[in-house]
Amino acid sequence: MDQATVDLLDRTLRELGASLHQALPFTPAHREAIEASGIDRFLTAVLPVGESAEDACRILSRFDALIESARTDRVGRAMAHGGLPNDPRFPFQYALLNLGQTIQGQPGIPGADIRATHAWDLHAYGSGVTIAVLDSGVSQSHPDLIDRLLPGWNFVGQNSDTDDNYSSHGTHCAGIAAASTNNGLGIAGVAGLASVLPVKVLSKYGFGTELNCGAGLVWAADRGARVASVSIGFDPAPGGADDTFLRAAVDYATIAGTLVVASAGNTPTQPVVAPARYPNAVAVGATDNRDTLWPLSATGPEISVVAPGVSVLSTWDSKYFGNGENTYDYATGTSQACPHVAGLAALIFSVDPTLNPWQVRAIIEATADDLGTPGRDDQHGHGRINAERAVRLALGRLPDDTTGGDEWWWCIADFNRDGTIDTRDFVAYLNAWAAGDDSADIAAPFGVVDSRDFIEYLNRFAAGCP
Repeated sequence: MDQATVDLLDRTLRELGASLHQALPFTPAHREAIEASGIDRFLTAVLPVGESAEDACRILSRFDALIESARTDRVGRAMAHGGLPNDPRFPFQYALLNLGQTIQGQPGIPGADIRATHAWDLHAYGSGVTIAVLDSGVSQSHPDLIDRLLPGWNFVGQNSDTDDNYSSHGTHCAGIAAASTNNGLGIAGVAGLASVLPVKVLSKYGFGTELNCGAGLVWAADRGARVASVSIGFDPAPGGADDTFLRAAVDYATIAGTLVVASAGNTPTQPVVAPARYPNAVAVGATDNRDTLWPLSATGPEISVVAPGVSVLSTWDSKYFGNGENTYDYATGTSQACPHVAGLAALIFSVDPTLNPWQVRAIIEATADDLGTPGRDDQHGHGRINAERAVRLALGRLPDDTTGGDEWWWCIADFNRDGTIDTRDFVAYLNAWAAGDDSADIAAPFGVVDSRDFIEYLNRFAAGCP
């Protein structure tokens, strides 16, 4: 390395008044994930108040022999728009069981739900699984959450205070995923026996940096979270450059064993936000109680699945907004859709802890109820999640006569979904694979169709369906 260039960079940093630090404020635990994700390549330069970050990036970008790229730390925002359990408010949770009930003035369509109660009948409750909720914190006093909470970390204040003391955004999302179920209080969480790891990366006003969000993902993965629910969105990097610290953090978490589930965004005319847009994240759009896509749900090729996100009732704790402290309220957004999928992932991990994040994602996508254009589309992804199908596939069980009789629970080998595995399935997959279609992307790393997908299908085809 040219010493003169190194000296010039050092002098430039001093002139800018910049202090240079590793982007992660701690040493991550998984060496393999560090090497594969490149998370240790990222540094952060802290500038004096009043200095232009954009100008500093332009200056530092000139040192291309030493610095791959320089960009500002983006600011993200919360993605909110605003045998049955004995939880008294369960009848208002159409997402878990839709009998056609009217929610905030809109009659539902029976069956437009995630079939959570049917998944619970299979003894899938999320027990033994930790869901990290990266958000504005989680209420430390709400009676429907207090039994679910683990000690978390506040990356905004750099302390252990993870209380959601203002917006209640994180509290609402945590309740959807894992409020205590069948405790005679309030609502039921999708995974009512899962643990919640609060990771506070948003300020009380609902904004946060990608550095804190990325650090939170790595921290949660290092502490054994099997699922990360991220109802936060960062606009795509300028120029489409997605080789960011946050993407590396998503990759790190996934390799370390954490499935990252993220809200797609609430602006349909704009691209899917980060981290949902990254290949190793599950991007979630929002639907209502009639299985209609929410008009403001972001769309695009990154969409994995959709889930209920319109007029969703969940835990609430704010003396500034909504129904008050330690109560319940409705909210709408892809923020609310995301934790439904995170809760489902916890159910799947709880019935088969040996699964890895890529396998759980494949199960969620393969068992979704197709909506919109037949097959995967950019509006609904693979469809609205179906918890019963997903848990059944994870358990390796076909349905019995009590669950619908002749309905076929699709597996990847039956590629054309006609209930029979034969040469027509092989030809259909071969054509999709040759065309590079998203439906052929069945093996990690997701986001690219290559020989690994073809080999995976050959193995699935030879094994048949459970």
